Amino acid sequence: RSEMAARILLCSLLATASAQVNKAININFDQSNLQPFTHFWQSCGWCPGEPQVLFNETFISEDEYQNHLMIGSVPYDGIKFVRIHYLLDLLHYTSASDVDCTSSNFTCYDTGYMAGKAINWTDLDASLDIVVYNHLIPGFEIMGNPDGTLFSSFKSDEQLEAFGLLLSNLTSRYIGRYSLANVRQWRFETWNEPDGQCPRNLTVNIECDLPSFINYWDVCEHALHRVDTELVFGGPASNHEYDYFKGIITHCVSGHHYVTKQPGCGHVSYFNVHAKGNSDSIGILTLEKPGLLWGYNATRNTAYENVSFGNDEADPLVGWQRIEAWRADARYAAMVPKTINQHITSLIYNPDYPGFKYDVLSNDNGFLNYGDNSAHAFTQRTLMTRFSMNQTATLETLRKPVANVMMMLALLQDEITLDISGLADPSVSPVGTIATVNRADAEYRMLGVLVYASYDGSNTIANYSVRLSMTNLPTFRANSMVNAYHLSDTAGSSFAAWQAQGTPVYPSSSEFDAMRLAMEVPQLDGYPKDASSLGSGVSFELPAPGVVVLHACEQPPNAPKPVRQTRLHVTPTPGQVIVSWLENADEQCLLTYKVMYGLTRNGKMENVVQKNTIFTTFVYNENASVASGCYRVVAVDYWQRESQGYTQCVGDLES
Repeated sequence: RSEMAARILLCSLLATASAQVNKAININFDQSNLQPFTHFWQSCGWCPGEPQVLFNETFISEDEYQNHLMIGSVPYDGIKFVRIHYLLDLLHYTSASDVDCTSSNFTCYDTGYMAGKAINWTDLDASLDIVVYNHLIPGFEIMGNPDGTLFSSFKSDEQLEAFGLLLSNLTSRYIGRYSLANVRQWRFETWNEPDGQCPRNLTVNIECDLPSFINYWDVCEHALHRVDTELVFGGPASNHEYDYFKGIITHCVSGHHYVTKQPGCGHVSYFNVHAKGNSDSIGILTLEKPGLLWGYNATRNTAYENVSFGNDEADPLVGWQRIEAWRADARYAAMVPKTINQHITSLIYNPDYPGFKYDVLSNDNGFLNYGDNSAHAFTQRTLMTRFSMNQTATLETLRKPVANVMMMLALLQDEITLDISGLADPSVSPVGTIATVNRADAEYRMLGVLVYASYDGSNTIANYSVRLSMTNLPTFRANSMVNAYHLSDTAGSSFAAWQAQGTPVYPSSSEFDAMRLAMEVPQLDGYPKDASSLGSGVSFELPAPGVVVLHACEQPPNAPKPVRQTRLHVTPTPGQVIVSWLENADEQCLLTYKVMYGLTRNGKMENVVQKNTIFTTFVYNENASVASGCYRVVAVDYWQRESQGYTQCVGDLES
């Protein structure tokens, strides 16, 4: 704790000191330099803790509801996917004769290996509802064993056939529950890290080796695509030894399908691996790249040459539960764009690898920290931190800086330029930039430029005086605006506020209010301002660790549209309401949201948002024993134009 407190103090001193290092960065946005760009980092993940028999209770708890609500509040799909281990452990089975087989909670079977058995879907339904309800997309790992005993061996043809039938039933069920369009966005994925799991009977009493895992892969592929051919499927989520990764790809390009007997392994959307760093960013790419390039070369000029590659556990360090000081502050946040930029320059847009496709770079950081409020607050591999208030049996959930940087990344656009000078290669430089614009045929032009300074997880602190020069900028119409956000150890950090309070184990209501105010990402002084200023260059101070993002926008023709799906969640904290809503995806030029609060639907209302925010949740304490107020959310754009709003009162749409 003393180390972290010292860092906060030093950062504060640096913020008022003269710049130590000048950094001139030149960006050329000439149309000929622009390449299509996707946001391939919009994913997180988590797995159940021990004992796993309590997985259902954990998932449908208030803690996980708030966690997913906050993750889903990162604007503009800053985080879209939540990849979750052992989902099939949420299924249970019993004798079909003991249940009502006409009930929608059960599927009963009368033939084959499953004859006489009934699957109970209740816990999986309730858990997936939390994900989907909060505007997130499941990364559905086809992983787990109902009650730990339904299946015992993937070497059994009969059991594999039954497993495929169960997966087809599952897919059909959730298409019916959430819609075909929704489930087509899910990322179905085979068993996590089979290289290490198969020798341990997949940790759920299922016998497995590489040949039987390949058969399981084919069964999963066939089971999904006999329901709908457009479902997203891939894997094998191989660890850095890559044995199963290579085994699956070899099977796909030269083998025959276990089920159909046709050449190949069916329709595959992606091949992926897991590679992590050593409290750094470049260690991820160094470990990951050889395996992915092996896969790239193995699939060239085959039926699988257009399949994407990815790393959906690309964390800076293995072991989510480990206490690491850098996971609490801006060091973790700044490592995220640094890792992304290293992948951009070294792999995705490397001219040595023509046709290479990369679809997901995910941090496995959707966990909830241990609820002891002290040693584990902020310092585990999480996006949020929770405080469990034992005396009142309540909890409070706060965004960490690493969640805030996902908002900043979301302001990047869909075309990128790599014509950048003044910086060393991202593999060695602590300072880097990602420079983007939207397409020239867009209704209104936008620009997103992110600059980071990161010394990874080290204690190195520096201050850069950055000068951005941009040439061949898009032609912005008159009255365009540019905004700028900055994140550091002293800006946009609930952790810094907690440190300043003396790290209370049980913060007071006013201390939580202060932390929530501090967690909002502030704008640089003087922003937003006229975008014509971009042509003469942009200067700002950038602490290391730190991130700055510029977002320029032509003025849309109309004021913002009303927000959608406003919801009021009354938490266990007396008088507390979490207001959430869904933004309009085509409106990125927003300065803030106002949350109007009043005692009655038609009475006087006032804005209770004290600091600009574009996240789509807001926590408000009504200072009452029972929440009963009314709320209206209003969007405000860079030009101070406001949307209309609809009033919701507690009890109308309470979740």
